Amino acid sequence: MRPTGTPAPQGREDVSETTPRPLCFTGKKNKVFFQEEPMRAATSQQPSPDRQAAATVVSKAVVRAAANLGLTNSGLAKVLGISAATASRLRDGSYILPHDSKPYEFALLVIRLFRGLDAMMGGEEQASRSWMHTPNRALAGAPIDRINSVAGLVETVAYVDAARARV
Repeated sequence: MRPTGTPAPQGREDVSETTPRPLCFTGKKNKVFFQEEPMRAATSQQPSPDRQAAATVVSKAVVRAAANLGLTNSGLAKVLGISAATASRLRDGSYILPHDSKPYEFALLVIRLFRGLDAMMGGEEQASRSWMHTPNRALAGAPIDRINSVAGLVETVAYVDAARARV
């Protein structure tokens, strides 16, 4: 900030500290221009009611899906990437998965896996559990073991989706 009453430098108007300034970086061949954004104070934002409601629904749905698939608290914790204590609180309903988190995304995949299996097995819970615990050559292991890794969870969901799509 310059003192009041001093003239502005040649070719520049008086700009405040919060006004974005254009920046220029010169590479070997090109100049890159972009607008510098003013710094903002960090604020803690509460999730919107829609996001909170979605997180509540997904949290309840993943607990039901895990129960139908035969996942224990420790199994659910491994799949979602949370602690066993947090998985227990999730089952009790005293913990809601944060909307913008990896466990939330993994929960969506578990729900998708459950829905696909449920459709394939005609809603028979015992058949779904049996499928989860039976070794599968295409997945190179039992699905219950494969879903403990991110790659295994994605592969298992893709396998079920593909099996459902057969004509």
